[in-house]
Amino acid sequence: MISADFKALAKGSFLLALMGCLVEHSSAEIIPAGMRTTWAGRVGVQGGIPDSRAMTVYTTLPAGASVSTINNAIANCPMNQVVQLSQGTYNLTSPITFPSNKQRCVLRGEGMGKTTILFNGVLPGSNTGVIQMGNAVFWWCYGGSIVNWTGGYSDSTSNITVSSTSGITPGMIIELRQLCQLPVCNIQGQQNLCTWCDPGDTCPTLDNMAMAMFTTVVSTGNGTLTIWPPVFGTNWNSGASPVCVFNSSRSIIERCGVEDLSIISSNNTASSGAAHCSVMLGQTINSWVKNVASYYPNNYHVQTYTSMFSEVRGCTFVGARYQNGDYNYVYGIRFVYGSHNLAEDNIITQISAAYVPETSPMCVFAYNFTTNTYYRDGYMQGACHPHACYSGSQLFEGNHCNGLMGDSINGVSGSHSVALRNRFTGKEWYCTYQTNPVFLDTGNRWYSVVGNILGTPGYHNIYESTADTSIYSFSRYGTCDPLVATTTLRHGNYDVVNNGIVWNPTITIRGPSVTARRRPQRIPVRATSSREVTLHD
Repeated sequence: MISADFKALAKGSFLLALMGCLVEHSSAEIIPAGMRTTWAGRVGVQGGIPDSRAMTVYTTLPAGASVSTINNAIANCPMNQVVQLSQGTYNLTSPITFPSNKQRCVLRGEGMGKTTILFNGVLPGSNTGVIQMGNAVFWWCYGGSIVNWTGGYSDSTSNITVSSTSGITPGMIIELRQLCQLPVCNIQGQQNLCTWCDPGDTCPTLDNMAMAMFTTVVSTGNGTLTIWPPVFGTNWNSGASPVCVFNSSRSIIERCGVEDLSIISSNNTASSGAAHCSVMLGQTINSWVKNVASYYPNNYHVQTYTSMFSEVRGCTFVGARYQNGDYNYVYGIRFVYGSHNLAEDNIITQISAAYVPETSPMCVFAYNFTTNTYYRDGYMQGACHPHACYSGSQLFEGNHCNGLMGDSINGVSGSHSVALRNRFTGKEWYCTYQTNPVFLDTGNRWYSVVGNILGTPGYHNIYESTADTSIYSFSRYGTCDPLVATTTLRHGNYDVVNNGIVWNPTITIRGPSVTARRRPQRIPVRATSSREVTLHD
């Protein structure tokens, strides 16, 4: 269990002076438009997570209710109503499930530490959860359709053209894909060819099409689609065979949530060594996990799969089970095969990496606290960790953790991502290797690192090199890539080597945030630090 002392540490050691409300800077920009996108209003549950306390309670289930009783209640719950779990313990050996077409239903307990799901069973298949929403599959591959995306590739474009709109209707979720292209997307990593980074094994037509984003159809015209959210980034182009993928018959879970409970895995295993988690959101839109405590899953605390507008908020995640000889795949929050997801105001400890978007671009990780992470053999993984090809355009803002890491193991992923006003310590108690506040390996280009506090006094003693005690480590493994360093924008960061703020001499603007997020409730307005970074005009 997480202690009150740890929560106090999480608040008391948050070193950044956070604004109560962050605003867009509408004039000159610190970060050039080509190196960022617009996240405000385009990530997380659209319109915000609804207040379930204002909803009708469909049924209240007593402590000890069976999993079949809980699942039947969820299946029969009317829209905009709540299945309430009473205070107490629910001993389960099979997962709680939401039907694949469920809409507007909340599973709610009486609070973390009050309502407890104690799981002691074997989860079926791969990518399953103790609480399972939908299915972890490439839904568009089963009876789906593919049309050519013929125009409308620029950033913030809301109107695109396609070869045919037949079968596409307003309200439908579609996916825009194209071939993985260098230098932004590389399916070949330092260690592996990322064969799972695209759906080619299931849908051969989409082989090597690892660049992808989700969006919804607002309206259709003669060969045109109006979409929301709009296209993001500057890397879509006709030379990469772009397509629009949709499935008019596939069910999607919409606006469902899990709230106010704890999940403890006492013997949480998965069949045939398959990955699994505490809460799984598969094929969902506008769905969430809120105020949930999770303890010791096999792999991930929360995972989303082929989902968009997901939100993980106000949760506490502790530890995971040692498996396969190390803690290699022990993640706090894993967004995979999706986009436009948000993780905010969470506390995570005793895992290998906290915030991991995998082939899931355009997500935000903001105002989270992480400590005591470990990997194997003394290696540190950055808690903010885009992984696998094309997980770019991420925003990491206001987090307290060990660092930012862009690897190149399973393809190169994190281009055009932004680290803004974080506290990156670059140190964990167990780790002596890769202990860099900012670690960007070969191929990870066009990052922006702005307004952060970097390093641990007495440990870090080099500003930039591939040494373990340097603040910045660029292109450490594989073929040297000088563009990693030269394309990374660094501005207004305090580091312990210089014992001061290092400004970029080519940038004269010292202004506010690129987002519009409100300060979370669990993060104080002003922390107790003696060092703060303020960006001002």
